[in-house]
Amino acid sequence: MRILILADESFAARERTMLSRLEVGLADEGARVIHAIPARAAAAHHPEVFSQTVTYEEGSALSRRWRAQRLARAAQELAESGDAAGGSKVDLVHVFGEHAWSIGADAAALLGAGLILEVWSGSLALRPRGAGAAHDSGALLCLTPDPAIARILQEQDRAAPVRVAPWGVHTPAAPHDILKEGRSPFAVLIASGRDPAGMGAALEGLARAMTEVPDLMVFADSAAVERARLWPQVKKLGITDRFTLAADLEARRELALRADLLILPEALGDHRTVALDAMAAGMIVVAAADPLVGTLIDGRTARLVTAPRPGPWADALRWVFTDRAAARSLGLSAREHIRECCRASSQVSAVVDAYEWMLQGESIPFKDRAG
Repeated sequence: MRILILADESFAARERTMLSRLEVGLADEGARVIHAIPARAAAAHHPEVFSQTVTYEEGSALSRRWRAQRLARAAQELAESGDAAGGSKVDLVHVFGEHAWSIGADAAALLGAGLILEVWSGSLALRPRGAGAAHDSGALLCLTPDPAIARILQEQDRAAPVRVAPWGVHTPAAPHDILKEGRSPFAVLIASGRDPAGMGAALEGLARAMTEVPDLMVFADSAAVERARLWPQVKKLGITDRFTLAADLEARRELALRADLLILPEALGDHRTVALDAMAAGMIVVAAADPLVGTLIDGRTARLVTAPRPGPWADALRWVFTDRAAARSLGLSAREHIRECCRASSQVSAVVDAYEWMLQGESIPFKDRAG
């Protein structure tokens, strides 16, 4: 089978490593992969040797059909020039990143391929029906990393086919040495910026905790802080000298995964492999409680903050530094959970199962659901 994996610019950047792992795993399973990325992201993309790459243009809805035709033509040419084992056509289009859903649906229809939409966030669960409207000649499948999101999708449209394929990561051979004596601790705050109130509560709680941990340094994703317009609050809290903005923390994980602590202040149902990587490394995760992210388990994989207020955030962050033995134990517990339950190989197997299910004709044609 030949698969076109299509990612929008944001997803292609922050989940580059996960997409690469998936493509390598698919190649091991005998699939042939064409990876489509936005032209603007091509310079930063390092394709796997196991996949072929095409670029596409992002733009307005008015030019979408033309852009989809160019993408479909490029993908078909690669399919026809590839090895015979993958076949001479694209069988499935798997779309990651909601900004690529519509062009992905158009490209799938033009290619006569099945369409798979990766629904990685609770906020996207209401969108697949409309996003696939252009794909009225083939099969549509919603794939999600979490059973809770799958339930939302099924409640919204009980005719929609939904399958769960939990995301996975590799567990390092040795855990990260966190909260090391004689070394200043540092934390990383990662968010989308779509929940300014939640981020603001976490920032105020962080400022309170900093009064008791004078050497704590914090790095935050600059785009999220800018989007939420929270830099004035950082200045008002008087923590600018210990609060550093860094670009593309999720895409460039070398810094994030050297931290002692990962702070996730939003409860939007967003899945992020940076959280899984942090857990796999034995880092401490303090996060807003989120019923749509099943990997956040209080006391096992993370310390959860159930109320989006500064007080609970301050308490959770103080705990990390006042009971360091318990915090280290939580990091090791999270690491073991990821090793057992969130393996990269398991994600590949689940995705391959979904692909085979689609190609065996068991999925529901989207045209039967239009209306």
